[in-house]
Formats: sequence, structure tokens, C-alpha cells
Amino acid sequence: MSKSHRRVVVNLLSGLVCVLLLNGCASGTHYALGRQAMEEDDYSAALEHFTICLKTGENNADATRELGILFYKQGKIRYAAAVLEKAVGLDNTDGRAMLFLGAAYEALKEYDKAINLLRRHNSFDLSGSEHDDISAKLDELMRLKMRADAHTAIAQESMLDLATIPDSTVAVLHFANLGDKRGLDPLQKGIAEMLISDLSKVPGIRIIERARLPILMDEMKLNQAGLIKDNMAPRVGRLLGAAQIINGNFIDLSGRNIKINAGLSRSKVAGSVESIDVEGPFTRLFQLEKNLVFKLVDRMGIRLSQKQRDEISIIPTENILAFVAYSSGLDFEDRGLFDRAQQQYQRALQLDPAFSKVAKAMNRTSIKAQGSVKLTSLAAPAGSKKPKKESSQNTSVSTKKKVQPGKKQQMRHVGSVLNQRFLPGIDARKPQQEQQASTMGAASSIELVIPLTSLQ
Repeated sequence: MSKSHRRVVVNLLSGLVCVLLLNGCASGTHYALGRQAMEEDDYSAALEHFTICLKTGENNADATRELGILFYKQGKIRYAAAVLEKAVGLDNTDGRAMLFLGAAYEALKEYDKAINLLRRHNSFDLSGSEHDDISAKLDELMRLKMRADAHTAIAQESMLDLATIPDSTVAVLHFANLGDKRGLDPLQKGIAEMLISDLSKVPGIRIIERARLPILMDEMKLNQAGLIKDNMAPRVGRLLGAAQIINGNFIDLSGRNIKINAGLSRSKVAGSVESIDVEGPFTRLFQLEKNLVFKLVDRMGIRLSQKQRDEISIIPTENILAFVAYSSGLDFEDRGLFDRAQQQYQRALQLDPAFSKVAKAMNRTSIKAQGSVKLTSLAAPAGSKKPKKESSQNTSVSTKKKVQPGKKQQMRHVGSVLNQRFLPGIDARKPQQEQQASTMGAASSIELVIPLTSLQ
């Protein structure tokens, strides 16, 4: 056979291989084979099929997603996160990709990213049980983040720059019961919770979440007695990232009156504590707490409008016993005793069915009681993904689709892959590059570097 004939045959064969590759991926053959290999735990074959789909020039979101899941199952979490970010960028309604990406973020302890992603996912049109499962996972991730933040704050306390703490941040610590009636101990958290609720309505200040305090105290191995005895309030406030700290105590006076003492200190000024107190009949506990709030706000130099004062003055319940039961529920909830917390919340609701805070607390505790939720177990099987409407809010993942190349361009691209015979392997990627495996916003620019052993 002449050289010219051989060149014709080679060109025809090359063209046929290109067409077969294109048709194979377009018809779903390589994707289906890749999925089958995944189910059989043949990750090498799955990698080969998914990569062929991607290298033919198609923006195959499903193949990209499954490739990311393959890396996740192999324990290559950073690679999984990078590829799954690209998959979500290609299809921002792909719940399966989002859940595995959330799992990857959790494994990398990138809790902020996981929380933001699941909040987006929860805005989709989900069933009631799906929504509850994601809400439970969100709560778990937020607690993990709070604990990680507390651990970091303690470890880096010597490097804490007080100038970086916003002046508007306020932390409310638990109020100690200085009396002998242990039945009033639940009010240590109940009074603090009322103050947090009311101060959160004051413009110009930001209240540190109540849930952060017990987590920080646990990390510090600190109990309520130690918080008072060792004068730890200023330090706790600094570790919480609060410029102003409110703590105090209360005492039952002769069974009829109650006195509440509050201290307002500033973490940036050593020894600066202003004392404020209110006293009156125990039956007027809620009104006394409102008076304390207004005094604290005045000391902070904030002026309230009449409308704002009226809103703060709203009393959630007039039933003291219902409030004590609610406060007891908060304590059990903080200690992780969710069944007992629910019992106390139910008791509070029975005593005052109009106590609106109780319903929210019961729902929150019910979610926590579900325990740890594995995100990958919530992901629908490949191929069963249903379209979901996303909220109108801006997202951090680019949703812009790449323009599909034409047939001739695809042919040239496949031809170049065949001529190169291989792509640089994953092991060729530098560790520093892996550490910088990109953020959600850069998902669409990720370059997949995958070995094509079958073409070698």
C-alpha cells in the first residue's frame, strides 16, 4: 500500500475514532458505563469513562458531578470539592452535586461554605422531610462552627487584637442565682435569654448568639460558679468577640421580691464596669426585666424611638411558671438533653398556650434531636434529579454556562487528545495548588487534570 493510501486510511480511522467518541458521550454511553463502574466500585474504569466525556469538549454537568463524587468516595476530598464546585457552577439546581459538595466542605471543616451551600439548597422546592433533614444538618454545622470558633479563639487568645472587635457587638452572659431557692436556677439562662431577645431589637448593636456561650464555656472547662468566682466575664466576652459584656445576678428577697443586678463592662477598657439594678415584686419579673433593658440601653448611649420602646415592652408571657419551665428547657437543650428539654417546653406551652417563644424552641429542639445527618445519604441517586426552583437571591456560584463548541472544534479537540495520548496525572498537581483548590466563586474556572490511562 502506498504512503498516500496509508495516510488516507489513518485519517479515516482517526476521524472514525473521533466520531465514535463524540457519539458515545453524546448518547450517554460513556456516562452510563461510568455510572455502572461506580456502582461496581471500579473507580479506575469510571474515571476513564467520565474523563472521556469531559475531554470531548462537552460541558457535561452530570459527568463532572459523578467525577467529583468518585474522588469523594476515594477520600480525595480536596479534589472532590474542586470538581463538585465546577459541577454546581454548570448546574446550580443539581441537588446531588450540592449535597456531596456540602459533605466535602464538612470533611475539610470549611463550615461557612457548607452552611451557605445548604441554605441555598433549602430554598429549593423540597419535601417536608427533606427540608427537615437539611435544617437538622444546618443546625449541626452551625454548632460545629461555633465550637471550632471557640477552640480557635482560646488557642489564639494571646494574639487577639481588641481593635478588631466591632464596638457594636454585645454579649449577654448567664445571670447567677445568689439565693437559696434552687428551683429558680433555670432563670439564670431565662433572664439572659430575655435580655438577648429584647436587645436584639435595639438598632445599632449586634448581639452574640446565645448558643455560643455554653459552647465556649465547655471549651474553657468553665461552669457558672467559675464564671463568677474567677471574674471571668471580661475574658469570656473578649473570646466571644464582644466589645460590651452584660452579666449579673439575681436574688429572691423574702419570697416576694426579686432583685436583679447587671454589670455592663467593655472588653477594650480594663476594669470598666457599670452596675445597674432593678428590684420589685417577683410577680412583676417581666416588667423588671424591661426596665433593666432600658437602663442598659441608656448606659450604652442609644436613644430609642417610642415605637422601638413599645416593641421592646411587649411581654411574651404573664405566667411565671411557664417562663420557669421554658428557662429549664433552655438549660436542658444547652446540655444536649433534648427529650427533657421538650418535656419542659411542652409544660410551658400547657401553662400558657399563647407563649410564642415555646413553639420555636420545640421546633429547634426537635431538629437537634435528630442527631448527626450524613449529607451523602440524602443525595438522590444519579438520574433521579428533579428540577428545583432557586430563590431570587444572588448566589456565590456562577451559573453561566459555557458555549458548546461546534462539531469541527470538537473533532480537533479530540484529535489533539489522541495525539497527546495522555493528560498530566493528579499526582503531578503540587500540594500548594491543592490547598488553594479554589472557592465557590471560581468554580467555573477549575481545570480538571485527570489521567487517561486507557489512551496511553
